[in-house]
Amino acid sequence: MPDVSAWTGSDGERLMFIYGENDPYSAAAFDPTGAADAHRFFEPGGNHAASILGLLDADRQEALGILSAWTGVAPQALQPRASGKPDPARVAWLRGGMAH
Repeated sequence: MPDVSAWTGSDGERLMFIYGENDPYSAAAFDPTGAADAHRFFEPGGNHAASILGLLDADRQEALGILSAWTGVAPQALQPRASGKPDPARVAWLRGGMAH
């Protein structure tokens, strides 16, 4: 891990780390300072399932803007279903997990 951490902080490019504030992994969060176009975000109150969706609005917009610049694809807003709530399968996919 020391090699990965060193590379992440110096030679890495286009890296995005999203940690949960209450995730034990956050204690050893990578510091991308010095890497090219690298970013780190913390989801307030988040755990190991932290994601872009859980970030504060300003951080979420920044992260989505970064991803859009990297990929050339504009993010799509979650469209509410008839219930007025976002599709749980899409939310789960965006969170990197499976729908419950």
